[in-house]
Amino acid sequence: MSKRTTAAVWVKGIAEMLAAEGMDPCALLAAAGIEPAALDTQGARLPTEKISRLWELAAERSGNPAIGLAQHHVVRPASFDVVGYTMMSCADLRGAFERLIRYLLILSDALTMTMSEERDGYRVTFVLFGGDRPVPRQRIEFIFVTVIGFCRWISGRNVHPWAIELPYPAPLDPAPYRAAFRCPVSFDAPRCSLLFAGADILRRCRHRTRSLRKCTSGLPASSCGISIMPRSATGCGN
Repeated sequence: MSKRTTAAVWVKGIAEMLAAEGMDPCALLAAAGIEPAALDTQGARLPTEKISRLWELAAERSGNPAIGLAQHHVVRPASFDVVGYTMMSCADLRGAFERLIRYLLILSDALTMTMSEERDGYRVTFVLFGGDRPVPRQRIEFIFVTVIGFCRWISGRNVHPWAIELPYPAPLDPAPYRAAFRCPVSFDAPRCSLLFAGADILRRCRHRTRSLRKCTSGLPASSCGISIMPRSATGCGN
């Protein structure tokens, strides 16, 4: 097993989504080798292989290969932990993505992100390291809908990508992808990426405030008195 990990706070968002879909997150976590109590342990991190296994089990037991897209309308700010606050302090989504890329190690050292300017747009490319297991499509698809949802929330606008690339085969049922992304999706692509219009990326964000910007100009955020947003329990031992 590799030493790449992801913050438990991100996995808690996955567990909440699975619970909302009527699944038993505690049983799924245990089957994936994840102690449910770890999701409520500050600073806990989980191996990338176990998170991939969690998604494999979720797809298997739900019978829904698009389970990663199931709660695409739900915004999960708490999944971004303190990094979310630094993103909220930015003037626009370009700045927010730059902050996410800069502080991504706080959330995961199994994921890398880059952003490049293209004609009339900005492409954000994701590389997810799975270690000893292949990365299931549900895992990256959940990342995509979670990032897009947070972008909508902090911008105050119904932002959608122009185009999406996924390195997985086209699904038998494309309807969940149309509902979740509302843009063209290229399957069997050479990369995982989101392409946003320049106008959307550069327009001023709703949540930018002077006090928040001052507080989150540097990390750690604990020095600013930041606490994590309230969130629902997963139902595992709560």
